[in-house]
Amino acid sequence: MKDFGFSTAKVIGSVLGYSFVEHIDDCRLLQMPDLESLKVLGDKAIWFCIFPSDLDGDLLLAPVCFFGPAERAAALEAGGKIVDGYSFRYPRSVADDPRLPRGWCADKFHKLGYTLRPEVAFAISAASFARAEKEEDDQGEEA
Repeated sequence: MKDFGFSTAKVIGSVLGYSFVEHIDDCRLLQMPDLESLKVLGDKAIWFCIFPSDLDGDLLLAPVCFFGPAERAAALEAGGKIVDGYSFRYPRSVADDPRLPRGWCADKFHKLGYTLRPEVAFAISAASFARAEKEEDDQGEEA
């Protein structure tokens, strides 16, 4: 397990039987300023979201490694920046929960999220896993 200093995360993970911290990785991200700026990426904009309705959160982030030198240059010219951040698994959408922190994005189609801060990655990933587990429990009760 990575040590992000989240003792609470470790306790919650041990109680629930899994750790959200294991699903958080550091990565280099391309951050774009707005949906309009994604046009310069052409087909590669798919790494942000397939459809704008598939995008959760308030930032536009995607791993830099998904873009070649030409796309990176175009993105930087359009106001994008390359930043250090974190990726996390995102099995269910939690964008409708106003209690969660801001500063992240997730693509519901790819089931991955990205943020600039590890504590945000933990909070969003934990909420997403909890919702997935609740939905599975609810479906089991209906059957």
